[in-house]
Amino acid sequence: MTRRENIIQFLKFTGFSISAGVIEFGSFALINELGNLPYWPVYLTAVTLSVLWNFTLNRKFTFQLANNIPIAMTKVFVFYLFFIPITTYSGDAIVSAGVNEYIVLAVTMVLNFITEFIYAKSFVYIKMKQISTENAPAAIGPYAQAIVIKQTLYSSGQLGIDPQTNDFASKEIIGQTIQVFKNIQAILDASKFLKVDVCKVNVYLKDLSHFNEVNKLYSDFFENHKPARSTVEVSRLPKDGLIEIDLVAQKT
Repeated sequence: MTRRENIIQFLKFTGFSISAGVIEFGSFALINELGNLPYWPVYLTAVTLSVLWNFTLNRKFTFQLANNIPIAMTKVFVFYLFFIPITTYSGDAIVSAGVNEYIVLAVTMVLNFITEFIYAKSFVYIKMKQISTENAPAAIGPYAQAIVIKQTLYSSGQLGIDPQTNDFASKEIIGQTIQVFKNIQAILDASKFLKVDVCKVNVYLKDLSHFNEVNKLYSDFFENHKPARSTVEVSRLPKDGLIEIDLVAQKT
């Protein structure tokens, strides 16, 4: 994700967390002031109410960043299965040691916000990002030039089409192959991946007798990097191209 996308995600997460925080702090203060109870049942009730708020009436906003809401809810539920018991026990021990209960609650809420954001960003709100660049041919069907999920890039097949003319750069295999690698480089650049990040390449040839010419250009492109590769001959390629290549890249 770009810096701007990260900031937007953080602001959205902060927005729906505020309402849950208000409910948690408000209910804690109300129960704590009206009753003479130990810290742990008051905190446990307050944090449970805030979680129920996010999972019910506020669900639309809490999980708006998720692709699959039921799965996202399950993952967040797992987070709280660990967070609530740990903070209930430790918070009660700290208050019993003489620390003010509101200070403990405030620190716990900040800790909740930080740890849940990191957890959600890493395991819950995982979105596919479509890659689009004018320096590679536009998709000729209902698909993206490439997709990025977390640190992995999946490219669509690239033909030897010049994006400026929207036609093949050449009628020969060498010219089309050179253009294919130009298009691949453009997609890597747009996705902020490097050639050394490429881990798997699939090469489709109309005529396998062109293997040696393609292999030479392939070697020139990747230089000393040697990703896994499959090369197959096919009966026909889109727009009657002579070569098509797709790849997977992984940032480490």
